[in-house]
Amino acid sequence: MSDPKPQSMDGNAAAAHSAYLLSDVGVLYPITPSTPMCQHFDEWSQAGRKNLFGNVPEATELQAEGGVAGTLHGAAVTGNLTSTFTCAQGLLLMIPNMYKVAHEMLPVVFHVSSRLIAYHAMSIYNDHSDIYACRDCGFAMLCANSPQECMDMSSIAHCAMSKTMIPFMHFFDGLRTSHVIQKVVPVRDSTLRTMFDYENIQKWRNERSMNPEHPTMRGCVQNNDIFWGTTELTRPKFEAIPDVVEGLLRQYNELEGREYHVVEYVGPATAKHVVVIMASGASTMEETLRYLLSQGETEVGLLKIRLFRPFPTKYFIDALPATVERVCVMDRTQQATAIGEPLYLEILAALQQNERTRAIRVIGGRYGVGGYEFNSMTARAIFDNLKATAPRHRFNAGITDDLHNTSLPIGPKFTAVPEGTVQCLFYGMGADGTVGSSKNAITLIGDNTDLNVQGHFVFDAKKTGGYTFCHLRFGPQPIQSEYEIYESDYTACHQANYVHQFDIGSTIKPESTFVLNSP
Repeated sequence: MSDPKPQSMDGNAAAAHSAYLLSDVGVLYPITPSTPMCQHFDEWSQAGRKNLFGNVPEATELQAEGGVAGTLHGAAVTGNLTSTFTCAQGLLLMIPNMYKVAHEMLPVVFHVSSRLIAYHAMSIYNDHSDIYACRDCGFAMLCANSPQECMDMSSIAHCAMSKTMIPFMHFFDGLRTSHVIQKVVPVRDSTLRTMFDYENIQKWRNERSMNPEHPTMRGCVQNNDIFWGTTELTRPKFEAIPDVVEGLLRQYNELEGREYHVVEYVGPATAKHVVVIMASGASTMEETLRYLLSQGETEVGLLKIRLFRPFPTKYFIDALPATVERVCVMDRTQQATAIGEPLYLEILAALQQNERTRAIRVIGGRYGVGGYEFNSMTARAIFDNLKATAPRHRFNAGITDDLHNTSLPIGPKFTAVPEGTVQCLFYGMGADGTVGSSKNAITLIGDNTDLNVQGHFVFDAKKTGGYTFCHLRFGPQPIQSEYEIYESDYTACHQANYVHQFDIGSTIKPESTFVLNSP
């Protein structure tokens, strides 16, 4: 069988691809930045595209997220493989139903391009406040770091759900991973047929779905003498999830040739200082780590978390080098009333459960809150702080916090971008064609050459009439630079007045090309 041809697509399209193939029903309501997943699902359904089981999935759009939650609950109860796509406040509106869906063990998968929850203000940009708000609902939570991983983790989420009958939430960073264009190798249909446990789904339909042919009791009221005991009956199923997901990831590697683990370590086996992180920030940290290792660094490492809930404590401990003395846990959220952010508390608890790791010092930090830029200089500052004699705890990595003095000092500019990578930066205005033409350009390069590509598009909430910045990279080596370009080989300004509004010169590399579209 020939290998699938790589295609240029963003994370939303990659996630929707696998979701469509493994769903009977898609329950939709658009919300930025998850809307494109809804659009893809709806368009494919209207075009009559069949799923893996030879049927055309039904796409149903509701008028609010509350309706989505109720509809997907009803669709799943009656035996339909059900998917939805959401984030932020839309996700929060579904929480009451999520508790029911999870503990009734229904065939549901959420795909979430994570976005900041509105606090004192609303924002369309990314952090993990929305997915953290759902961490106790009972959903298994699986993370993707790139568009390729969106394709792969989406597939794993649906296959793991089919084996465990526990709903999954597959999440990735909104307006970063969700909208960045890269080369993605589609998963083979044969792989999904091998890994998806359709027999288990059919068994569930025959025994437990809502059907007058085999009536079951559900939604009852239980008193204090019964409720606790019945909840303990399902606990082994939840505890088995890390082993099931790890087994599927290994099987996926055998079939597709892409290696993943529920917890993945990168760095020397003798590292003393390890950073723990998940989602797109892990790619930036890995790129920076590889640069530091090339400069002679030997004491730092990186642990990437893929399965957040249930937390895979055993795999985390096994992945941690025996030489580790300090661990820094990075959370992409800020929780004002908590003693620590969610991933930090998870890691702290995991380390205390093993005698070998109880003495490890754990510090926590925040990064990228509200979509704040997270680049190689910030990543290096995190490693430097971890190695310091007196490392800061609960620090902010990125912003300059002159109020509470919690921010890390950011060192001089350097580049960890792979050698040979060409970086292009385009300044435009919403609806002037800059974004569309940039997307076409990077897609053409990706689909018609052997080069790796990356297209990231920044725009403000006004969209039409607002500013747009298009960051394009292409080169022979894999690109893990999940941040904006700050050393451009080619810079084009399509609005002449921008030279007075933005510090365009600061991103132009010496002896590079600058094009000004002047009236």
